[in-house]
Amino acid sequence: MSEINPLKPDFAFSFRSIVSAPAGALELKKIFIGGLSLLAALAAYDCLVYLAVAVDGLSISHFFQAHSLFPFSGLRFVTLPAKALFGSGVLLGLFVVMHGFLAIALITIEELRGNRLCSAKDGIRFSLSRWKQTALALGAMALFLLFLLGFNSGLGLVARIPWIGDALYSVLFVIPGFLVALFTVVIALVFVLSFLILPAATAADRIGESFTSIVETFSTFLRQPFRWVGYTVFSFGSAKVCVWILSAFSALALKSFLWLSSLTGGETVAQTFAGGARLLPLRGSLIDFTTNLWPNLQVAGVEIGFDIGRWSKGGSDGFAAVIMAFALVIIFAYVWGYGISILATSQTYTYVIIRKLRDDYDVTAEDPMFLDNEWINPPLDDSAVDSAIDSVENVDDTEETNDNVADVSNH
Repeated sequence: MSEINPLKPDFAFSFRSIVSAPAGALELKKIFIGGLSLLAALAAYDCLVYLAVAVDGLSISHFFQAHSLFPFSGLRFVTLPAKALFGSGVLLGLFVVMHGFLAIALITIEELRGNRLCSAKDGIRFSLSRWKQTALALGAMALFLLFLLGFNSGLGLVARIPWIGDALYSVLFVIPGFLVALFTVVIALVFVLSFLILPAATAADRIGESFTSIVETFSTFLRQPFRWVGYTVFSFGSAKVCVWILSAFSALALKSFLWLSSLTGGETVAQTFAGGARLLPLRGSLIDFTTNLWPNLQVAGVEIGFDIGRWSKGGSDGFAAVIMAFALVIIFAYVWGYGISILATSQTYTYVIIRKLRDDYDVTAEDPMFLDNEWINPPLDDSAVDSAIDSVENVDDTEETNDNVADVSNH
């Protein structure tokens, strides 16, 4: 343990730290990881969705014209393999975003330990190295949940026993039936919430054991449920407001850049930008949720937000428009990446606070995992010291001999 580390921030094990999470999340490396995880999740999701479209025998070109790279609504798959591929795409996308949470959580914990030099590369590398740990933890919880569901379903077979089945089912209805069902609901709830809690617990684990991640995930929620829910609700609210503010500033920056560049580029600038915007779904619930403080919220009859749907008017087609569309996707990923950074940082702060209150254990007092204390002037071993002493003695002998020769010459 490090006794004194002047680089450690002043972290309060209270709600005050949760309030400061948006400021702690406003780092380029965290926002980069958040945006990158969203883009990677979208790519994985799109691949499996379009594979499901092909399995269902639908036209991929028509599907692309209707949904482009954002097939989020109006999806109806018929065959069971296509439905399985779609579900796998959703789970894989969540798994990728969760590892973005993990990388941000690692950087946040390292900062709390006094290592402000932990880079995005370190966080991503750590996250990729722990994918087996998180996959095994989620898989173990899922298998246990399936076992409980099977047990509850199996109790229904008791009612089919001739003559005494209904009476025996009534006897077993409360114990173990109801108790197991209640436990199943708790396990299912923790399994869903583990996509938020598990990354922070994994980032704080120095050994890399799946069982430790499972235990910490359950303990974080079950032993401090009201505190965790309160902190999480606030973090989601702050992420929503901060993403809206950042989106407003980003839209203003885009409009000012387009106006300045159109002074020299002419109509080509506006047409290229509008052509790229036309390839994106700039109208919809997700966009409205991003560009408005809250959808359908009005103050004095005026919505607090802005409309980007008109960006696509008068656009031109072509290869330049496709490149512009990808550029706009990167900007949107940057905006939403800040929201991911806020949620991951808030969950990490929440875990550290609850761990301290629960077990009286300070995660921030541990030594950083990615910071080696190196000597500016490294100490020498015994052989090097003896060699240095011999060199000094040889220099002294040489100087004494030169002095004697000089005296003889003078005489």
